[in-house]
Amino acid sequence: MIFKKGAFLIAGAMLGSSAFAFDYAVSTDFFNYNGTVTRYNTLADAQNNTNAVGSGNFATRDGSVYQGKNNPYLGAGSENANDMLTAWWYTTDPNNGPYSGWGNPNNQNNSFMQLYDNAGAFTTSSDGFWSDGFTKLHISIAGANADYANAFSRLWPIAEGSQRGTFLNYNINYTVSGLNAVLDTNTGWMIDTTHRGSVTGSFTGLFQNTSTTSPENNGYYVFNLSLFDSGSTWAEQQTGLNGDLSPTLFAAPVPEPASMAALGLGALGLLRRRKKS
Repeated sequence: MIFKKGAFLIAGAMLGSSAFAFDYAVSTDFFNYNGTVTRYNTLADAQNNTNAVGSGNFATRDGSVYQGKNNPYLGAGSENANDMLTAWWYTTDPNNGPYSGWGNPNNQNNSFMQLYDNAGAFTTSSDGFWSDGFTKLHISIAGANADYANAFSRLWPIAEGSQRGTFLNYNINYTVSGLNAVLDTNTGWMIDTTHRGSVTGSFTGLFQNTSTTSPENNGYYVFNLSLFDSGSTWAEQQTGLNGDLSPTLFAAPVPEPASMAALGLGALGLLRRRKKS
């Protein structure tokens, strides 16, 4: 009985490393988004999807993410960053200063989104893991009550300067494929900083606009955005761009769940054979 208990403890420890070690780090400006939004006057209507008072489409824009969980790569204070926003800051006009957004077609009042929770204060869950031989990184994030005062929260279609409010709830789910992670011996994480990856996923939730300068646009907005990779962003196509593209980084210490499961089953089989003998 003692030996049998030990077998389950060993196997449980091996499987547990894939079940609970979900730290990660992501930084990329290489993806696009578009989608839909539906407006409601009351929270109850938005939650029940009844009595919509308007709807519209997000045009395709370039996006950027800077996210992590207990990560050692994004700098002090950003270990649990959860930033996801329109890539508005690149400019083709050096006379307007770096990162001013001058001439950038993404820097528009409509189809704009911004969640800038650099400390991860409004994140309720955050997980990441590798699969397919460390060529795919899967990210899943949920959050709530990310307001403008603390997370610079914005969402289409409110005019610039008054486009603000609170992400009452949101879910971010995406996969970055086409990677080739290698071991970073300094951290023990698998990391890829050489590939742009190909993003597929979604950003969904409920946003409450609370503008004081454009109250006619206030209300509750249910949004459903698709995240994808068109192969090239606007900034990539420019020459003499004022403002460098952020370095790409995809990292996680998590072994592939399938590999860990195989190790766990192998351990059980070995211990069973030992017990039988």
